[in-house]
Amino acid sequence: MRSPPTPSRPPPRAPAAAAAAPAQAAQVSDSGNIDSNADSLPTALATSAGPLVRSGEFDERRVTLNGKALFDGNDAPWQFPVRSFTLSQGREAILMASSGGRGNSCETLFFFLLIDGSDVKTTPEFGTCAPQGRYTQRGDRIALELPKMGGMSTAELKDGDVFEDGKLLALDASNDPSQ
Repeated sequence: MRSPPTPSRPPPRAPAAAAAAPAQAAQVSDSGNIDSNADSLPTALATSAGPLVRSGEFDERRVTLNGKALFDGNDAPWQFPVRSFTLSQGREAILMASSGGRGNSCETLFFFLLIDGSDVKTTPEFGTCAPQGRYTQRGDRIALELPKMGGMSTAELKDGDVFEDGKLLALDASNDPSQ
């Protein structure tokens, strides 16, 4: 009986850096669908800064944090929470939708409320006017894929900034959720 031949050299090994790369990439911690038209959207969320509540009727609706209205601009009655994301170090990102003030031309835009203790900041509004999409959370990064004419658009929350299709969005009068 013959022994199998011994290989003349050992099989190639992956370089250490390449083997470590997947471990360094943040794993998907959550993913799913969003729909700002869903009947099951939250009217209240417990946050580290206090209760975030949407209350009131019609044009008097407001989102409040600890009983204080967050916004009082033209868009305020049409803003509401869609989903809460837990970030590292006790921080939170609340995906908000704004579905009014633009007539029939644009059904929904989104923005994030960023909560760090009692500090609350907003991102610029973004989106394709579509009320549905998909989200993926990898660590502190949240990516939204939203349908648009001819394909998909991607908005990503990264280090407190929003990038839409790779472009950093700057807060201005045209995308300020407080307006």
